[in-house]
Amino acid sequence: MKRKLRMGMVGGGLTSFIGPVHRKAAGIDGEIELVCGAFSVVPGESKQTGEALYLNPKRVYETYQEMFEIEKNMPPDQRIDFVSVVTPNHVHFGPSKMALESGFHVIVEKPIAFSVEEAKTLQKIVAKTGLILGLTHTYTGYPLVKEARNMVATGKLGKIRKVFVEYPQGWLSTLLEGTGNMQASWRTDPKQSGMGGAIGDKLGKHKPAPIAVGMIGGALAGKALWDMVFPPAVPPEPGNGPDDDIPVEVFLRDQQCGTRLQTAHSQSVYRVGYRFKDEERVAELPYDPGEALLVGAGGEITGPARKRLD
Repeated sequence: MKRKLRMGMVGGGLTSFIGPVHRKAAGIDGEIELVCGAFSVVPGESKQTGEALYLNPKRVYETYQEMFEIEKNMPPDQRIDFVSVVTPNHVHFGPSKMALESGFHVIVEKPIAFSVEEAKTLQKIVAKTGLILGLTHTYTGYPLVKEARNMVATGKLGKIRKVFVEYPQGWLSTLLEGTGNMQASWRTDPKQSGMGGAIGDKLGKHKPAPIAVGMIGGALAGKALWDMVFPPAVPPEPGNGPDDDIPVEVFLRDQQCGTRLQTAHSQSVYRVGYRFKDEERVAELPYDPGEALLVGAGGEITGPARKRLD
């Protein structure tokens, strides 16, 4: 190819954090040119972003639907080659799906979608069209991360019983979502960020990256990491636990400052995911559940298990 690749962008307006990161990364080798975009749902911000980026006003759109409808009908030597989707989590699926169906390759921020069902839909479209759907788990390309994964896979570290990771981000330590900060607002709203909150968002997705690649959706992040390191556990039959309670494995554990109220003392709350009779459930507990829980006959949590499931 004797030309630059033409890129479009969904999201990434003037108030965006990750949009400028994608634009800078795309410009590193000088082989990609941003030519169009639908940069924001805020009225007027998409136009302002286009002006700031010196784009042709006719190729700055108010919605991604408008963008794909127009771009797919442009001459081949003008229309985009691929699109970068840098929207909040709940708006990853729609633009990715429409872009693929319009004939464009896609680079989408993590998580790939908001649910397993959405992710499987995208998988089917990719299989049908042969187009590329790239998910930006960039940390997996770091040499140290590759070496860590290899050490686990080859057994150099022995049997892994616990994985502890940190990705410190202090900017949400105060109630920024109450000040109109859009970056904070969607990340702290499960309807936009997902059931797993930060674990399913771009922040939490960096944590499991050394071991689990290509994980899908909010609460599935912790589960995918667990399943990559440990073989899936089969809950024992009733009667093996105290008072006939059933031990079940925790696949998601997330400590939060529970109430997020501006009080002098705040009790920690642990959001946990567990599977009971093939049904995935989520609960909040006032204690660290460890690696397994005890549940009653109806699936209610009765306490932490006394030992790890093997």
